[in-house]
Amino acid sequence: MARPDLSLDLVQQVLPNNEQENYIYGMLSFPLLELGRMTEAEKAAKKGYEINKQDCWVHHNLCHVLQYDCRFKEAVEFMKECSSLWDPCSSFMVTHNWWHVALCYLEGHSPIQTILNVYDHCIWKELENPDAACPEVYLNALGLLLRVHVRGEIDAFEDRLKTLANCVTDQVSYRT
Repeated sequence: MARPDLSLDLVQQVLPNNEQENYIYGMLSFPLLELGRMTEAEKAAKKGYEINKQDCWVHHNLCHVLQYDCRFKEAVEFMKECSSLWDPCSSFMVTHNWWHVALCYLEGHSPIQTILNVYDHCIWKELENPDAACPEVYLNALGLLLRVHVRGEIDAFEDRLKTLANCVTDQVSYRT
């Protein structure tokens, strides 16, 4: 609904009965960060992580906070440390978490080859998973390519952009 205020209200209603559940802190953290309440969002994400270090939504939310604070190196280190836990996640969540890692590298002025490596080996590679949801992978791949384009670095990704365009075109042709 794009209404983090309503989401926050709902989570706060059920929080008292779910204080030992990690998922509630991921649900709490996200609307807080969307409302710009980063200190509270970070605290909620860390509480969820303390309860369950495998919660990929908590990983995602904490990365958002670290990115917002321009703590790119810390965000990358944290996400890479957690990345082995993302295998059971949906294609969207796996590639979206890696998208965040790539953005941290990009915003932190890492070499473009580092971002290419994340794209190739962490985002696009998800398509090798027999259970991969291709449109979910394409969405995060495209999101990264758009960010790279805004930074004026799209030339390094030209072949990947063409491959993605062909895949999306094939996907659309298949559905029509």
